[in-house]
Amino acid sequence: MSTLEQDLHNAVRGGQLLQIQSLLLKGAKINCIYYGWTPLQQAIDAGNEAVALFLIEEGCDINYHDNNNLAPFENAVKKNQAKVCELLLKKGIDGNLALSDGEVPLHVAVEKGSTKLVSVLINEGKVDLSCKNKRGQSPLYVACSEGLTKIASMLVTSGADVNFQCEDDGQTSLIAAASNEHQDVVKILLKYNADVNIQDTDGWTALWHAYTNSSEDIIDLLLRAGANRNIPNSDGLTIMEDARENEDDEMLILFQKYLT
Repeated sequence: MSTLEQDLHNAVRGGQLLQIQSLLLKGAKINCIYYGWTPLQQAIDAGNEAVALFLIEEGCDINYHDNNNLAPFENAVKKNQAKVCELLLKKGIDGNLALSDGEVPLHVAVEKGSTKLVSVLINEGKVDLSCKNKRGQSPLYVACSEGLTKIASMLVTSGADVNFQCEDDGQTSLIAAASNEHQDVVKILLKYNADVNIQDTDGWTALWHAYTNSSEDIIDLLLRAGANRNIPNSDGLTIMEDARENEDDEMLILFQKYLT
């Protein structure tokens, strides 16, 4: 014969909210452990967000770590359950705490491309917008590198540093957007006064990266924003000199268009 707690876990797994309410009224313990999980953790794992929200509101333990040392918030982040994350944050969970793998919740949300989860973490979690992932990159850098226009816009309007430079290569979000040919993201960054002349560890500016890709539209945007075509790279070569050496007439015409 099953116990109330076993019945509770079965009801949670099946998403049977009325049955869950009945079992709790009968005395089932809301934090009972079954195979290393609380009912809340099981609800999150099963994707039963309505059940998870109910259990949280009923006062269940929101900090219990399972046998894999995972807390409910981490599971909700990784399963992209924005509503559950929002309620957990409102209940006092710290949105800046590193997850068990060392990554930060905001980075996980950005890499998933989840605008809802990013919004929740910014608005409810008050997260550090300059937090770094294991590669020393900011959330904005990752969004710009991947061409996540809406998320990039959310981050810059919330105050993310548009001139943040990555630790390993010195690249900025503008360089990432230009080198990956994400024109709409470039426009957003320029609107928020990104420095167009910052150089990475190779001495390359965003203009250098755009030039290497022959991205004429992005080159045009950068030049209009004041990009300097005479900044030498780490080899002491300017873009103009490189274009002349390679007899790249189209690029030379484009560059000379903005010469004053």
